[in-house]
Amino acid sequence: MSACFEERVDYAVDQIWVKRNKTEGERAKQMLEQAAAEGNADAYYFLGRCYLGECFVDPVFGFEEDEYKGNEYFRKSIELGSAVGMFASMRLAGFIPPGGTFVHPPYHSLREIWNEVERCANAGQPFCQLLIGNAYFWGDVIEFLQVPKVNDEVIRGFMHEAMRYYDMSIANGNYTVISNYLNIVTSGDYNMPKNHRKEMELIDLGAEHGLGYCEIQKGDTYGPDDALTALDYYQKALEHGDTQAYSRLGKVYFRGGRGLAKDYQKAMEYFRIARKESNWVSDMMGMCYLKGWGTAVDYAAAKREFEQYPGERLSAIGLGEIYAYGLGVPADIKKGFSYWDKFPGDVRVAEHKRHFKKTLFGWKRRTV
Repeated sequence: MSACFEERVDYAVDQIWVKRNKTEGERAKQMLEQAAAEGNADAYYFLGRCYLGECFVDPVFGFEEDEYKGNEYFRKSIELGSAVGMFASMRLAGFIPPGGTFVHPPYHSLREIWNEVERCANAGQPFCQLLIGNAYFWGDVIEFLQVPKVNDEVIRGFMHEAMRYYDMSIANGNYTVISNYLNIVTSGDYNMPKNHRKEMELIDLGAEHGLGYCEIQKGDTYGPDDALTALDYYQKALEHGDTQAYSRLGKVYFRGGRGLAKDYQKAMEYFRIARKESNWVSDMMGMCYLKGWGTAVDYAAAKREFEQYPGERLSAIGLGEIYAYGLGVPADIKKGFSYWDKFPGDVRVAEHKRHFKKTLFGWKRRTV
């Protein structure tokens, strides 16, 4: 344990935000409540995080969400003088600190707050290492340290500092920094070099330690060549609370692959769940409605799904079918072809076009 927080707070931070130990979640939260009741400022901050949803605490813990309570605990941590509370609550959108300022005694400036959190980070506290790393990653360091001039070269320096603190945090068992770390080594922003080797190393590390988004990315590397292994990673991601896995699971059953037969009924089950949160699966879901795969044929539903992302290959081909054949809409061959012509080399497009012929009066559907 570090010497930066009171023992109960340190234990709770380690179990909830570093080890993400689901079986100790409630006990750790109770420790925060006890410490907060005794006036511990840091305990109030971390207790507030417990109530602010998946951006602040892993959803596997199943903690109650209460934005009002979370914000009030943050304010209490600031009033009582928590450097971590002052430092971290600055990133909470719309949050108004007590008295309109994040700086409260015993601190007198943002730099003093930075120095205290940095001291804890350099002393080995993994959560504080995450905070300092994130301050470099998101650019909060500019405000904390009053950086006078910012350009791409300065920002690249920030990114290198972020990676240094992320490496320190990972070495202390905190793998939640991997998401931002991956962004640095893959985005190419600010002319930062892309590093595929480091990317795969981080994905493997995150998947090994139960980070859902890493398990999804790991599953993506297998795809149809090893569908069963991909399926296993997506199911693990779901177990670890990453609901984006629903769309990946649907795709696996939609496409099938080596070791796994296509199962449109299962695909539609997962698509319907995923569709409540996003429309990323709309092209495949639309094709299921269009063809009656795993569900009843519903041309109107198919059209609605395809229109979410009409530029996607399956969506364009599906909309082409709907208009060219007049499926649930008046036939409009010209419009249908306009969608098909987005993907002229697709074998499905070539097959559809064989059912039509070009005349002096435009395209006509062939008759038997």
